[in-house]
Amino acid sequence: QASCSCLQLLATSCKPTNIVILVDSSVSPQANTDLNHQTIKARMKLTLFYLITISGASGFQLHPPCRVATSRALLLSSPVARIQHQNINKRFPCTFLKMSSDSDGNGDKDDDLTDSMSSKIDEEVENIKDGYEDSGVKGKVEEVADGYEDSGLKGKVEEIAAKVKVVSPEKIEGRKKRVIAGYKILVAGYLAFGAIICAISRKPFYGAGPLLASGVSYSMIGAAENSRLSSDTYKRLNIGLFEFGVTGFLAGILMKLSPVWALTCFITVVNSVKGYGYGLKGWELGDQCVKEEIKSGMKTNIGVLTKVPNPKSAFYLAGTLAVGTFKLVKLSEIFNIIKASGSNYVLGTRLFRLSKLMLLTVIMFTLKDAADRDRLEGTTFIELNALASITFGTWAFSENLFSVIGGFLGFASAFTAFNAISSQTKKNKKT
Repeated sequence: QASCSCLQLLATSCKPTNIVILVDSSVSPQANTDLNHQTIKARMKLTLFYLITISGASGFQLHPPCRVATSRALLLSSPVARIQHQNINKRFPCTFLKMSSDSDGNGDKDDDLTDSMSSKIDEEVENIKDGYEDSGVKGKVEEVADGYEDSGLKGKVEEIAAKVKVVSPEKIEGRKKRVIAGYKILVAGYLAFGAIICAISRKPFYGAGPLLASGVSYSMIGAAENSRLSSDTYKRLNIGLFEFGVTGFLAGILMKLSPVWALTCFITVVNSVKGYGYGLKGWELGDQCVKEEIKSGMKTNIGVLTKVPNPKSAFYLAGTLAVGTFKLVKLSEIFNIIKASGSNYVLGTRLFRLSKLMLLTVIMFTLKDAADRDRLEGTTFIELNALASITFGTWAFSENLFSVIGGFLGFASAFTAFNAISSQTKKNKKT
């Protein structure tokens, strides 16, 4: 009989990383005589059961005289997989406590008994393997694997995985900082030019365009800091800034304005494109389709124009259509100047005014969408209402207030100012 008193397999978790087999040699060989053959066999089968059912264990080995023959064991788990046996010392750190050498001359008998138990265990393992194969589970597993490969799903999964871009947080933070810095430059640059133009011309109406662009750029800073560029609101505002930058750049060249103006407009174009792109694809620059985004945006914009859920929405729709009409009139005037080969400076002044109308149209449309959704209490919409009020007010004073156009502009200025103040008041009460 084997010279051991206990055999324990300790599994610390359902997925053990260590298998510890302890052999107690503290009991004398004489005391071990109480362990009959059936007891040892039962303990060895229990050990085998643990090795088969506990995930991660494929085999074990004991040093003589209590030795278990190396055998192949099948791991039954979900999904079913065949685990080839390897020496436990190579794959799973184990601790073995060797027994001292026999001193009673019973070593040969122990070896015979151990070999007999090893044969029994090998037989149990083979029975489990044969039962797995005969049950048909093996065939079903292989059938599912073959179907996965034949269906082309495996190739699609690998293709998608290959396209996934891993962007470090540092790179994302760098992109965000550069976009925010660009908007800050636009705030300072357009604010300075607006103030200079107002001071030189003594007519705030001429400086309203740059001041409007400065205010929109300020709103975009908060959107970039809070990763809200993907919102339709900020996508539209980026488009408005892009139109303002392109038109203002051409106007500056024709009017021979300061190179600083041209540089500011160039930064506007670049930063608005980047802001729109990050809003569409995210800071990680995913694989979103621009063509599909444009189609979806057009459908959304048409839907906004064709519904009027409340009185405020009706006025903002009227304001959008009115400013859009002024923009078309200004475009017609520009085409006539080009057709008549007019002065570059005059053409530049018309383009300069057109840039303001382009941005103001986008702002009114954005406010109309916010009124549809009852979102005018948002910080961005409060700021846009204030900017629209200032622009309409300076425009009204440049016209005859008692004319149809002047009266409309004055009412638009008062209406947007009232909405800005009332929305801010409601917001303060909530907070």
